[in-house]
Amino acid sequence: MSLTEIPLPRWSVKDGPLPPESLPRWAERLGITPRLALLLWQRGLTSIPEMDVFLSPNLRHLSSLERWPGLVEAANLLSAALSRGKRCAVWGDYD
Repeated sequence: MSLTEIPLPRWSVKDGPLPPESLPRWAERLGITPRLALLLWQRGLTSIPEMDVFLSPNLRHLSSLERWPGLVEAANLLSAALSRGKRCAVWGDYD
């Protein structure tokens, strides 16, 4: 089968609220095309911050450490164990 014979997927756009007239300016601010901004809008990302987080998933978008469940308790536990001369290992995964 050649590449020209491969069936292309059919895309459909969900009905939903119309994007704001300022969407092209959002795209410019985010450094993306207006078409991509429209696609993100249609996928439910309806603000510049939401689009920015989706497009730039990096450390600056993580919530503050105080909001991480169990972090303070874990830090206290490690601190106490290390103060008693215990050996500790910490393992984690970003996601």
